[in-house]
Amino acid sequence: MSHELFGNKFMARGQPGWHNLGMVFPKERKITLVEAAFESGIAYDTRLVPVYAETKDGMIPVPDRMAVIREPQNGEKHWQPLDVVGKNYKLVTNLSVAQTFNDLSQIYPVETIGALGNGERMFAALDAGMVDIKGDTIHQYFTLYDEKTGRSATKIYYTPVRTVCNNTLRMGIAQATLTMNVAHTTGNMLRLEKVASIALEMNKRMETVNRLFGVMAVSPFDLDDFKRALLQIYAPPPKPEDLTVIDVSEEFANLEDSKRQHREAAEELFLKWNDEQPKLANTQWGAWNAVVELEDWKPGRGSGQFSSALLGERALVKQLAFDVIRGK
Repeated sequence: MSHELFGNKFMARGQPGWHNLGMVFPKERKITLVEAAFESGIAYDTRLVPVYAETKDGMIPVPDRMAVIREPQNGEKHWQPLDVVGKNYKLVTNLSVAQTFNDLSQIYPVETIGALGNGERMFAALDAGMVDIKGDTIHQYFTLYDEKTGRSATKIYYTPVRTVCNNTLRMGIAQATLTMNVAHTTGNMLRLEKVASIALEMNKRMETVNRLFGVMAVSPFDLDDFKRALLQIYAPPPKPEDLTVIDVSEEFANLEDSKRQHREAAEELFLKWNDEQPKLANTQWGAWNAVVELEDWKPGRGSGQFSSALLGERALVKQLAFDVIRGK
């Protein structure tokens, strides 16, 4: 699995990430979000500037549009464009996000923090302690995520991780996500009262999801059930109706083969789970974890698998699997 980190702007507690990039701070140190933002290098400035179009008559302003730009980093000489947004977009810098939620890191210490892509996205994982799911130890995290694209508000995801294999358990259910409009709270929030209410809401969501995990851990789900579920999770592609205009038979065959390989690999992981976890064998919990392990650790193209497993395409597969296996 490869990464999509922005430069070396990453920081982790105790030990480096699997990518061996960024910085490590001592395990016993309790670091706040603001401290981590500065020390990891993600506290760089971002601004909104007007957008212009070049014509034969010169530059003309583009109405109702603004550009998000980032200050030079990693040896760059000029500010870099990140995206084009609407005129009403309220930009919140990484530092402002960290300041807004800084008191949360007094309750849930910072575990990791970093920037992704070209610096347009940032994330921070806050440590919410351990929980036992029928003998399977889970390390609980809340992941704070923000992007400077105008397409998403700041979100806090409950992202538990199995301590045995470091698989990230992402769900699509509403109970696992808390959406915050930081632009409306920054500088105006009654900080202690707001943080207390957020922390309470986060704990409620964590408890709700953990109860679902407990139900999955005792819900029967055998190999035949899993094979049927995999036909939805890694569904065979629809056959092309007309090959006389454009022959896509080779592409179809490759995609069909890829989906089949995914199903077979997931079946192997499910059988392995049943052998290694006899108390949790043939359960919904084991079936979902087999898909999660496949998505977290399978080979792939490009440099985006680190964020994909948590926030992107691979996370969507995990979410689909969660719903299908639970029968939703």
